[in-house]
Amino acid sequence: MFTGDADISLPPDAAETLARTGRDTTTVTVAGGWHLGAYEHPEPYRDAIEAFLATLPTHPSGAVLG
Repeated sequence: MFTGDADISLPPDAAETLARTGRDTTTVTVAGGWHLGAYEHPEPYRDAIEAFLATLPTHPSGAVLG
């Protein structure tokens, strides 16, 4: 889950609750972020996605399996 500390439609506490419903989930909260994290703060959003992808198993070809 990716949320901002100023997000009123998915506040950090709601994001944490939602993340707990899945398996192997994490929540990233960006200071000063609103609801559209990918547009407002693309670098931390990209970093969060890349960190998640790095946890997935890969095929010998390098393709992500997951």
